[in-house]
Amino acid sequence: MIGLEMYIAREIDTYYEDLAELRRSGRQAIPGGRSGKVVPGGPQYEPVRHILNDRQRIATTQASTLTFFKTPYGQTQDGAVKTLFDTNLSTAGQLSSTQRFSAYGLAISYQSNSSPGDLRLILNSAWFELTIGPRKYAGGPLKQYPSAEGLYGYAGNVSAPGEASTSGIPSVNEWFALALGSRPIDIPPQQSFYAEIGFKTTLALALATDCWVKLLGVLYKEI
Repeated sequence: MIGLEMYIAREIDTYYEDLAELRRSGRQAIPGGRSGKVVPGGPQYEPVRHILNDRQRIATTQASTLTFFKTPYGQTQDGAVKTLFDTNLSTAGQLSSTQRFSAYGLAISYQSNSSPGDLRLILNSAWFELTIGPRKYAGGPLKQYPSAEGLYGYAGNVSAPGEASTSGIPSVNEWFALALGSRPIDIPPQQSFYAEIGFKTTLALALATDCWVKLLGVLYKEI
């Protein structure tokens, strides 16, 4: 994650350097500049570090595949209107026409009071895949993608401690790297993308569990 944060900061710095060069010269020696985001007469952006995220609920007897990033906030999912607790996507299955995203990292987290037994069952029974446009990325067993966040240890009194579970060490350094070195996966404006979690067998959980898929990177907002 330290490496990913360094690449994110470098990308934002490079964008502003390209923008300053465009303003000085009125042209670019290389179309798009080093960042690939600045062209004469094209849109100008405000780049910010950002996490795209979306929530789905894993039912106690979940068997069907869950699809993420399909329902934006303000629309209904599971009988309730989605808020920023559930997702920060404003357009179904894609970014808006005024945004683009450089994806550097991936994490999958679960509600903090999930029991260890339920979480083990989910991680040992599920697969994950990320699709951007026609290409598929990061496919494989769900357990290889860490949470990168969450409560750690125990809360409560000594005689009856409460439990807190995560997938992997709950640290901001534990994101799964999507970027190849300093080269992120680009999600252009209005490019379709979604993620899926599927199950090889019907689950038998003690409680339904909320699950978030998160993409770490740089969000470009047109100004």
